[in-house]
Amino acid sequence: MFGKFKSLILSNRLSEKNINKQIENCFVMLFDRNIFTKDYPGIKAIRDRDDLRKAFSIHVHEQMHSVITHSNPHREFRQHIINNTKVQSTYGSLLTDEFEPESNKICNAINKGIELLDKNGPISKAMELVREIERFYDQPWGMTKIAHEYSWAEVEMLVLRHMQVLVFGEKVEQDTDWWGLYRKAYNGFITDYYNIIVNNTDVERGFPHPIVASIAIDALCEMENSILTSV
Repeated sequence: MFGKFKSLILSNRLSEKNINKQIENCFVMLFDRNIFTKDYPGIKAIRDRDDLRKAFSIHVHEQMHSVITHSNPHREFRQHIINNTKVQSTYGSLLTDEFEPESNKICNAINKGIELLDKNGPISKAMELVREIERFYDQPWGMTKIAHEYSWAEVEMLVLRHMQVLVFGEKVEQDTDWWGLYRKAYNGFITDYYNIIVNNTDVERGFPHPIVASIAIDALCEMENSILTSV
């Protein structure tokens, strides 16, 4: 009986009416107040441009619509979190003291890798995935793309956290919940990958997009599968 009651609560939380209400409440908190602006500069970047704020609103509504209409809403929601983590880590790492000084070298190497892939045949399924989860896919790798992708993903993360707690009732522990553990694992991969590029002496060599390269990491794939199949 308790299971049926819990299922009914989740069903009510996943109603379109409640989802729209939660999105509206989250947007008021993020964009109409200054609660998180100091800690998350991406909020100001989106809030201060009407075109980006409108595009972000459309994106969030479409994203959550894909969740509530999915046969397994919880699994679909977790997939969005995994995708968001990949983008945040991929671009956020290039804003750190460790890699920002080497960002030009890293960006040039990845631009060459993407160009090689385009020349040698149709875009692979892996690059199609990148196109789906990046907001500014068509921009070449550089500081502008880094800032745009990271700002968007940062604010999207805050929305997803809001939904994780108020819709799916998951407890957020930041570093020790499944999201935090996955983020730590992906950050480890990105650090190793960027160090390989930085230490490479062949200036003509291109490197695959990090999200594409991550598909070959068995430990990450197993972790993602475990996260998705546990709900």
